[in-house]
Amino acid sequence: EVEKHPNADRLRLCKVDVGDEVLDVICGAPNVRPGITVPVAKVGARLPGGVKIKRSKIRGVYSNGMILSAQELGLEEKSEGIMELDEMPPGKDLLEVLPLKDAVLDISITPNRGDCLSVLGVAREVSALLNLPLKRPSVEINPIQEPFDFSVDIVDRDGCFRYVAMGIVDVEIKPSPTSIRRRLELSGMRSINNVVDITNYVMLELGQPLHAFDWDLLRGGRIEVKRIEEGVFRTLDGVDREIKGDLMICDGEGPVAIAGVMGGENSEVRGDTKRVLLESACFNPRYIRRTSKRLSLSTEASYRFERGVDPELQEFAAKRACYLMERFAGGKVLNGVVDKKGDVPERSWILLSKGYASKFLGVDLEEGFIKKTLESLGFQVEDRGSALRCKPPSWRYDVSIKEDLLEEVARIYGYEKIPSRLPRIPSSPDLSRTWRLRRKIRLFFSSKGLYEIIGYSFTRKELASFMGDAVPLLNPLSEEMSHLRTTLFPSLCSSASRNHRHGIRSHRYFELRKVFGKGQNGFWEEEHLGILLSGNKGWSALHRGEFGFFDLKGMLEEFFEFFHIKAAFLPKEHRFFIPGVSALMEVDGKEVGFLGKVSPDLLDLFELEGDVFFGEVYVEKLFPFMDLALSFRPFSRYPVIWMDLAYVMDERFYVGEILKKMEELSKKYKLVRWDVVDVYKGHPLPPGKKSVTFRLYYCDMKKTLTDEEVKELHNRLSQEIKEHFGLEYR
Repeated sequence: EVEKHPNADRLRLCKVDVGDEVLDVICGAPNVRPGITVPVAKVGARLPGGVKIKRSKIRGVYSNGMILSAQELGLEEKSEGIMELDEMPPGKDLLEVLPLKDAVLDISITPNRGDCLSVLGVAREVSALLNLPLKRPSVEINPIQEPFDFSVDIVDRDGCFRYVAMGIVDVEIKPSPTSIRRRLELSGMRSINNVVDITNYVMLELGQPLHAFDWDLLRGGRIEVKRIEEGVFRTLDGVDREIKGDLMICDGEGPVAIAGVMGGENSEVRGDTKRVLLESACFNPRYIRRTSKRLSLSTEASYRFERGVDPELQEFAAKRACYLMERFAGGKVLNGVVDKKGDVPERSWILLSKGYASKFLGVDLEEGFIKKTLESLGFQVEDRGSALRCKPPSWRYDVSIKEDLLEEVARIYGYEKIPSRLPRIPSSPDLSRTWRLRRKIRLFFSSKGLYEIIGYSFTRKELASFMGDAVPLLNPLSEEMSHLRTTLFPSLCSSASRNHRHGIRSHRYFELRKVFGKGQNGFWEEEHLGILLSGNKGWSALHRGEFGFFDLKGMLEEFFEFFHIKAAFLPKEHRFFIPGVSALMEVDGKEVGFLGKVSPDLLDLFELEGDVFFGEVYVEKLFPFMDLALSFRPFSRYPVIWMDLAYVMDERFYVGEILKKMEELSKKYKLVRWDVVDVYKGHPLPPGKKSVTFRLYYCDMKKTLTDEEVKELHNRLSQEIKEHFGLEYR
């Protein structure tokens, strides 16, 4: 019974049945009412924190005990009212009612072991370690005769590997049983209602994220899994999220959930929900990770999907949730399961030599032990004489090579049993193609007299953001190293500045390292080549003077020619450089770098003086075009004859177009080489005009060309170029 306290408005006088007697207890909690089951501390009990319960007089009325909240029991940091328990006979010991004796295992899981983010996953490991059978929870549901009629379509088959749906009707939304609420709380999750709690409970139990929709709020009687290019969607937390090409769960009219991340407010389970559509799906980890990172929204579900969920677990997990909803939500499970599959990745067989296993691990293992260990971990193992043919289980995304198999054997065998010894290093290592390309690039620029530097990948924010959105570090060493660089420009200029302060006036550096950034599709990193030239060319008579723009351009032209890549240099303004002294580089119509003369404003940031020329090549994009093979073109046995050709053209005319045209006509006119030897501006040329002189080299591989033949070829070639570009002879 609950009555108003005679001397206090906010207190209630309660008669509490504790089994062997009825106690008068005063309580001020807002949720106290007749008929509920609550925890009670009798006189003489001691609460967490040392408080001892005594018979006390409150406003003239005696209280013989205390009705407790979860906070007073030490189970929550803060409670709004007294704790309500499941209905049961009074007088039981609280330790028998609440799962207070449950152990909480705090396990650090490596990113590759998403299968261990559940009780079942950990139990599977313990089963193999202790050689004990693995027990699975019960899924014995009792479906009614009414069939489950619902349409599911996986439009993006690469994004969704599998989608299982089941229907439950006549559910009663209410608080979850105490045991479920308590286990969720111990796992760091708050209780919401019985249906939502069951989906979270099964996720923690089996590792399969689930989602419950209010079936009556789904429009069109169907579900589609597809990508939405753009839009705004409100999630369960009440936040409007911008959708950009993300994988979505949609009903007949629009999105109802962000796949694998969070459900929508427009279809959530509410207090009046009667019918539930249960989703149990498996999504492509790449899709979920991209969406989660872009939205800065990490959930328990996305954390598991990003690491890979077992694509064979969906139906079992859905039936487990239905089993619990039958027991704790009064639900009736409809007859039938909708199970749709996308492009599920196949598990490949791996061949493991028995002799290689002992050689790799450094211990002699019995053949039977290897086979038994892998089978205990869920692998399919076939004995093929001198080798074992193994197939990883569906939940092991991280196993793909034989060394992965040996790691499994080694950890079950015990790392502490494996002796430590130095490995044998082969005298001729197998070097990858990209490694050999990098070495060749370094040798090329070293042969040109450049010094390689290795700069820090970190720099300050204003320098890091030159080429786009800079990536901040979570724990920077200092303000000078707070962001990842987006270009090699800061590190090369910093090296030149440091040497300049020590009196060095000739700077010729290159760096072949990675840069980082953040774009629309998330974070990226790419290998670039940076070159910086400034100051004196050198001490010899052949290298007098100072570096100029064409020294850098010529060096890069030789670089492309060395690797047999046809590159175009096109004039284009760039914020690093002085207007009119910059260009970009293209290969097959795609930009692969830029170069130019650095603007004085940027030089002031690094305290550099004089003319500085910088170029950056997106070398990782060039790797597919680079040729490692040596090529030989025989020299002609016959003499080469050269002649000069000068044209007058507009000052802004791009000379590279003429050189490109000469390359096209080279075979036709027996042209073996063509160079720009002079550019002139001034009197007697009109303002806005320039004169460019080309030196053309003619040669035939089969005979000696006569003067008349060369003059004829030269005249025809010069006339064709003149007419093509509308130029004038000088």
